[in-house]
Amino acid sequence: MKRVFVILVFIALVQVLPAQTQTEFPAGKFWSLDFGVGVGQITVDGIALQFVIDPKLWLSPALMVGSRAGIAYSFETSKSHSMLGNILTLEGQVYLRWNFLRLGKNPQKTFNIFLQGGLGLLASYRGTKNPFDDVTETRGSFLADAALGLTIPFTPRWHMETSARIGYPHVWGVTLTAGYKFPLPQTTITKEGEERVVYEDRIVYQDRVEYQDRVEYQDRIEYQDRVEYRDRIEYQDRVEYRDRIQYVEVEKTREVIRRIMITQVEYILFGPDISRFNMGIDADARSLNELVINSIAQSLKQSPNLRVRIEGHANPVYNTPAEIQVLAALSENRANEVARLLREKGVSENQIIVVSFGGTRTLTSEQERWNLNRRVELIVIQGDIN
Repeated sequence: MKRVFVILVFIALVQVLPAQTQTEFPAGKFWSLDFGVGVGQITVDGIALQFVIDPKLWLSPALMVGSRAGIAYSFETSKSHSMLGNILTLEGQVYLRWNFLRLGKNPQKTFNIFLQGGLGLLASYRGTKNPFDDVTETRGSFLADAALGLTIPFTPRWHMETSARIGYPHVWGVTLTAGYKFPLPQTTITKEGEERVVYEDRIVYQDRVEYQDRVEYQDRIEYQDRVEYRDRIEYQDRVEYRDRIQYVEVEKTREVIRRIMITQVEYILFGPDISRFNMGIDADARSLNELVINSIAQSLKQSPNLRVRIEGHANPVYNTPAEIQVLAALSENRANEVARLLREKGVSENQIIVVSFGGTRTLTSEQERWNLNRRVELIVIQGDIN
């Protein structure tokens, strides 16, 4: 027994402690709902067939809490009992589970070997097979339960579990269940250091946009110089179709200038799976969001010839057909949320253009920077560009 105990402690140090240091799951935290069947022996004189419902909540990759409810039908094995008959048993318990051995490098597809202990209540109802006696018997009992089991993942959400149980009034039992994980809301920022990284990333992005604006402005000036030089040459040549050529070139110049007249690009961050403004993000991000939207609104109200293109974006995780539809709707809701705020601040409806791209235009694939993909970009332009 001492050797077994030492081995379990070693496994805990190697497998569990590194898992506990993780701040969040790769795709969020979950609760799951499992259904299944079991068979075992109960001290109320029966071999029981059981139907089980097992909801549980992941506290970390290594620990979870859950509750177990079951209804069992038992076949009595005692031939000497004076009231032979079948037994109906109801069970309810809460338990704590420890995934002491986790096999696999992908956290979403990890095989977990677990130990769990639970406490609860058990009630039984016994009928009779004696045709001369219709006596029935009921019984209530405290329940203590221990289990050793294995969780087998099929996909990042679907899984199967099998476990062996002992306890009181259980003598032994074996259970097989299948379940599905449901994501819980999660915060984007979990540590002070990550908050600084997000702020620094946003400053770098703004610097990059400003540099692009300067390059576009220089290109526009160079293009205008070339067009003016060509117009002067054509005027000097005095060809037969001078007026028509000048008209065409002027129209082309106006079109090009109008299309590159981007004066400002900003963006607003959103929380994961959230389309409400300034929900599910940290205080620094909320302050920057307010600064951006107030600045854009003021610029648009002061210059009616300016328009704003509001582009909604989302962050893909699994890239399934169902998720693509969800992200398309989510990015559209985010863009409409920003458009609503601008209208409330006095911006004209004619100055607002709303588009959405779902999860097709991500800025980064690094998990630590996924918050940059959950955004709405605000592109302030001059003219009537769609």
